[in-house]
Amino acid sequence: MTPDQTLTKLLDLCAKHGYDAVAIGMKHEVVPQSVRFVFGPQGSIFANPKGRKRCNIDGWPAIWSIVEQVGLESGCGNFHQHQIHNAPFLHPQVWQLKKGKWAKIAEEVAS
Repeated sequence: MTPDQTLTKLLDLCAKHGYDAVAIGMKHEVVPQSVRFVFGPQGSIFANPKGRKRCNIDGWPAIWSIVEQVGLESGCGNFHQHQIHNAPFLHPQVWQLKKGKWAKIAEEVAS
């Protein structure tokens, strides 16, 4: 898969499984877990469940299976968080699902 296809598949799977915001390697208030995570956001992906939805696959947080399906899993995970490979196209960014479409709402661009 190309980087764009990987990101699109990641976001599509997140929407399918009930997430409405995704933070990749950065903190943002739309994904509270990314702000509270004691180890910092670098090298992790965080997903915010829409409303009070559980977002589970086989009893585990769906984000765990999602990062595995797109080939980005690395290490372990916590509640709606998982470590990911350091893929250059996944620079720190935050996406939010608005009216059925993903919109990038924040990003850090390397200088």
